[in-house]
Amino acid sequence: MKFHAYAKINLTLDITGVRQDGYHELSSVMQQISLFDDVDITVEPAEENFVSFDVASCRFLPSDSRNTCVKAAHVFLENYGLEHVGVYIRLKKRIPIGSGMGGGSSDAAATLKALNSMLGVGAPASELRRLGLKVGADVPFFIDGGCQLVQGIGDRLKPLDLKFKEYFLIVKPACSALTEDIYKKFDEISGADYSSRHTDAFLAEAGADGGDPLKFAANRLQDVTQQLLPQVAELYEELRGYSPRACMTGSGSALFAAFGSWFKANKALQTFNRRDGLFAKLCLACDADITQ
Repeated sequence: MKFHAYAKINLTLDITGVRQDGYHELSSVMQQISLFDDVDITVEPAEENFVSFDVASCRFLPSDSRNTCVKAAHVFLENYGLEHVGVYIRLKKRIPIGSGMGGGSSDAAATLKALNSMLGVGAPASELRRLGLKVGADVPFFIDGGCQLVQGIGDRLKPLDLKFKEYFLIVKPACSALTEDIYKKFDEISGADYSSRHTDAFLAEAGADGGDPLKFAANRLQDVTQQLLPQVAELYEELRGYSPRACMTGSGSALFAAFGSWFKANKALQTFNRRDGLFAKLCLACDADITQ
């Protein structure tokens, strides 16, 4: 059976602290968007449990426990004591790797939800979110998707009744930086400057009559990422020439810009589409769960 695993963008991303175990806490407004990977899963009886990932369909991804789909499947089978289950996973990637759009986490969430349905377990979303956190910090968000306030290490989520009708132009250069390098650099230059000020301003504007919260889109990791990847800084300045409501998502290197007009969004898309090595895609905010 085939399932969609949707990407996300961080409309805001604040770093609110660092725990004793080294994990960073955040406050972020995340929005699911219409770009998705296909996760094709087959389940059949087996002498012993196994999870097989089709490397041929995604040669650049590992097929062992480092793979988020494989890890999610093992976590699910072990948690519910399921035996004699063979799981085959084939993935068609559309979400760029290293983009900050949560592709691996969304693939893992789709795997959890698919197995929950296909194996007849019927676990509630709260349980799937708990299991998802064992796979990755963003996985719980993708269990429900939509628009949510995500806090802590991804374990505290609050659905937001925000409906964005804008067109989101996503652009990503060929370069990427490791998430751990970005956070390390952030800690070096930020000191103890931890707050949720961008997210707070965004939500305050969202609650105002006629407010435009997207003008408060901001990412505390963007300055750091632009220092490590000058191409991101150059692309950001160019993107802002088309729409001032622009921002980096996650720990990069993808950027997005919001447009109220399809004509203006498409005009910008055509400009970026002409460049080799640059990913460019128009997307909409998406509330949909995985679909078959």
